[in-house]
Amino acid sequence: MTALSSLWLPILVSSVFVFVASSLIHMLLPWHKGDYRKVPDQDRVMEALRPFGIAPGDYMLRAARTCRRCARPSTSTS
Repeated sequence: MTALSSLWLPILVSSVFVFVASSLIHMLLPWHKGDYRKVPDQDRVMEALRPFGIAPGDYMLRAARTCRRCARPSTSTS
């Protein structure tokens, strides 16, 4: 049987490779792009939810279609 001490380097290298590969796949491929759709008439929905004082992060409104739009002031929840 092979000692675990002789396998630490292959285990470490393969785990780093799998982490990097899965990160790249998650960021570059649009598999989950359509998971959160835009709410119809989201301005009225947001006005209806404001009186409840829901903490930010409990719901997703003002969803930006691209990452560039995330930096716009119009996508902020305040």
